Amino acid sequence: MDEAYRRCGLGLTCKCRNPYSFRSTNVQGYFMVDVLDFEPGGIYSANQIKKARDGFLPVESLSFVKQLASAPKDCEQKSIDFVKNKATVLAFRKAVFEEFNETYAEAFGVQPSCSSHGQASALE
Repeated sequence: MDEAYRRCGLGLTCKCRNPYSFRSTNVQGYFMVDVLDFEPGGIYSANQIKKARDGFLPVESLSFVKQLASAPKDCEQKSIDFVKNKATVLAFRKAVFEEFNETYAEAFGVQPSCSSHGQASALE
């Protein structure tokens, strides 16, 4: 289940929100990616990242939220589709509404949720 959550988060991770989310590796076509709420530095190929991004279907996510809002107890909460939809909605919420603020973390002496070790690299 963790991998399903991680892949949904991967599809919504963007260096436009946090320039340190993607870093180059020694292997061409592979990137070190910090996915929110998971151990930083997961290694993914450009193809895996593209597949995760292509897997985000906004209409399906909105439909899931509407269904959950209208009948919260009617959902099959153990199904893999429910888990994926839940992971996607939570990842979207974090990607869009959680701000990256390394200065805030430094001011209070805690580790930022997305560390800035290494250089950001362009993901085409």
